[in-house]
Amino acid sequence: MIFVSKTLFEEYGSIPFWVKRNCLVSNFGQKNEDKIKYIVFIDGDMGVVNPLHRLEEYLPKNEEEILFYDRMFNNEIMAGSYIIRNNLYTRNFINYFANYEYKIPKTTSHYNDNVALQAVFLDLVGSTKYPKQYKHCLHIFSNATTFEQNMIFVSCIRYILNLLNEEPNNPDYHTYDKGKIKILRKLSPKRWARDTWLYHWLFCEDDFMLHGWKKDEIASHPKIFLTEFNPTESLCKSSNFLEAWNYNLSAKVSCKEINENFMGWVQMTYINHLNDLNLSKVLFVK
Repeated sequence: MIFVSKTLFEEYGSIPFWVKRNCLVSNFGQKNEDKIKYIVFIDGDMGVVNPLHRLEEYLPKNEEEILFYDRMFNNEIMAGSYIIRNNLYTRNFINYFANYEYKIPKTTSHYNDNVALQAVFLDLVGSTKYPKQYKHCLHIFSNATTFEQNMIFVSCIRYILNLLNEEPNNPDYHTYDKGKIKILRKLSPKRWARDTWLYHWLFCEDDFMLHGWKKDEIASHPKIFLTEFNPTESLCKSSNFLEAWNYNLSAKVSCKEINENFMGWVQMTYINHLNDLNLSKVLFVK
């Protein structure tokens, strides 16, 4: 795990935070290409809730190079975490993502990477195949000033990405560039993280990481852990490492219970997607 010092971060000047962190990932990967085979990028408010899972379960396999995942509560591709092989192909993707800062309309800049990532994907996997629809979506983006308008743009882009999906019937992935790029679907068991608030800060055995563990949020919600997570190196390397996760037993529930809740989120986001798609009018572009 790499912790970035404030001094190193400041070397990138006044560019937005999300640009800095992606630049750091790419540059660090390039400098350590001979040492590091994979990069698992996670937001600072993500944490391992179930250490019985291993990172190896989620690493790219076979032809896979880049893995992202769908957010559960809307139609965005999650920008705050990804897993890549450390090579020129993947670093070019991350560099393009970082440089997209200069293409984001000023009116929508405060929505930053979560919205821009959708356009990044389309640019890199096939923006020329549906040029009229692509230009239509970008027009929406250039005039978006509210969260709702940005979500219309997201649905517009995801519509085109769905047309480009190489495995539309795969229940686990959206697949692009001959399998090199995959976006894990909302209910995919391959998904390594999710937002913790989706189900009252509870978790089950299938969960690996949770997103949203900000200090103020932790203070205002029921605690998953009974004591502060502060393990020693010797404990982490011992067979008793699980003792570091001193759970509140009531925070762990059945996966059936959580998955039933997730189905509600999936249905809601699909309805919202259809509504936003209709508002985008991209379906009428020929």
